Amino acid sequence: MEDRFGYGAIVRAMRPEEREEMLGLLLEAVAGEMPAGAEEEPPEACPRCGCPRTVRRGRDADGAQRRLCRGCGRSFRASTGRVLGTTRLPAATWARYAEAMLAGATLRDAAAACGVSLKTGFSMRHRLCEVMASMLPAFEAGPGCPVEADEALVPDSLSGNHSRSAGFPCPAPHAGAGATGPLPA
Repeated sequence: MEDRFGYGAIVRAMRPEEREEMLGLLLEAVAGEMPAGAEEEPPEACPRCGCPRTVRRGRDADGAQRRLCRGCGRSFRASTGRVLGTTRLPAATWARYAEAMLAGATLRDAAAACGVSLKTGFSMRHRLCEVMASMLPAFEAGPGCPVEADEALVPDSLSGNHSRSAGFPCPAPHAGAGATGPLPA
């Protein structure tokens, strides 16, 4: 299968010590994202609205403390809003998948190594990419921050009527009589 985004080429080009460092950082981030259960400290504010006024509101089936936001009225737990906050897979499965992913394994091979379905493996890969994206600093451009781009800007919209477009690469489709010649009489 073709690697459309160049991920495999990037991983293959890394030196072994770079892969090990990346794996360590990824496993650390995954451990920080995983729900820890009942012993987690309550968040300082609501993850949805940011209101600091929260009160306790019972426990989940796994013993985790739920909280109620007085600002928006929604209930949440300490892992709400995390990338891996809703996972039911154990941390060992995520660690095996991260290792397979950083080894350059295909989606099918990584899923088979962890004992999950292909669909679950696809979801796991996207979640790990989200964890990696959350580790990156925010992109910033402005005065004093040079930005380079190598893409071409096409100022025209390619949808709609192209009958009067001078540089359009193909002729506009015509319907009716002009498409196949005159209509028979």
